[in-house]
Amino acid sequence: MAVFLDCFTGEEAGYLLARTSLTPEQPVFPMDPVLMPSLSARLSETGSSRDLLDLPLKVMLYEFFSLLLRTVPAADSPAPRSRSVYVEQCLHYLQAHYAENVTMESLSASLKLDRKYMSALFKRTVGLPPQQYLLQFRMSKACELLTETGCTIGEISQSVGYQDALLFSRMFKKVKGCSPKEYRLRHADTDIVL
Repeated sequence: MAVFLDCFTGEEAGYLLARTSLTPEQPVFPMDPVLMPSLSARLSETGSSRDLLDLPLKVMLYEFFSLLLRTVPAADSPAPRSRSVYVEQCLHYLQAHYAENVTMESLSASLKLDRKYMSALFKRTVGLPPQQYLLQFRMSKACELLTETGCTIGEISQSVGYQDALLFSRMFKKVKGCSPKEYRLRHADTDIVL
């Protein structure tokens, strides 16, 4: 994801960008596969609203900078929340097993860590509890399947780890603000032709 450093304005823009390692010569940073797309989707939804936008957009901009500061901190700043090997293993496990019945007990057992310690370390590093990260990751995968395949809602539900399609639909609506069917209809004509 590229950041154009001259497009940010405001009293704090320079200060916040100075706290990252981004420069005009190096404007690219690694993107978190769950948090950034979720934030981007929220920004798009809020931007298309005709309601009062200044406060929600400001909150999301600060969330964006918070992710940047964690992802690409300045070289001279202390490395806040650097990802530990345990967190990397936890992320890999969740991303590899999201379609299965993952419990925090099975996750901590596979990593040979205490469940409470693992959850606290994960939340401190990633910014979300493991269960919330897994939910976001599953819904991100469900969105891909809804827009890129003709699979039924039931098939998608099972593909992302939910045996009960009604529970999946309820969780999807909680996270995305609409039902899976509505999401598919809204995004049906979003293909970009080059």
